[in-house]
Amino acid sequence: MKTTSTINKSNLSKALLLILMTGLMQISFAQNGASNLSNGLKFKNATLISGTDLQAKAKYLFSNVNDATDAVITIDSLVNGAKVTILDDDSNGLGYKDAFQPAVKAGGIIGSSYAVFKMEFLKLAQIPQLCLIMLMQQLLILMVILL
Repeated sequence: MKTTSTINKSNLSKALLLILMTGLMQISFAQNGASNLSNGLKFKNATLISGTDLQAKAKYLFSNVNDATDAVITIDSLVNGAKVTILDDDSNGLGYKDAFQPAVKAGGIIGSSYAVFKMEFLKLAQIPQLCLIMLMQQLLILMVILL
């Protein structure tokens, strides 16, 4: 049985418009935030915002890592028994105090053990902007479906 499919030009143009709009929104916000990170960052005074302190999935807010940026750092995973003993070690000794410097203790398992961290940088007051972008994307998707 031979089947053929045809592409409706109207649906194709709507889908391409949706892809273009989504891409442009993401590019513009990525470019706006990138310039703030070139002035240096200072990780100080983390606040636990979700999860259990020093455990996998714990999420921390570092406010004002520079004059226009906040950072959210998540302990994504702890592999082969690794343990985060200090989230950001600012003690006297080796290292650069303004940097993010976690202290990770190796697990008792033979082989590699390590911690995986996820860093997110947000322009100050960016959370309402991110919500607006998500809302616009959902409205565009709904528009394409309805038309």
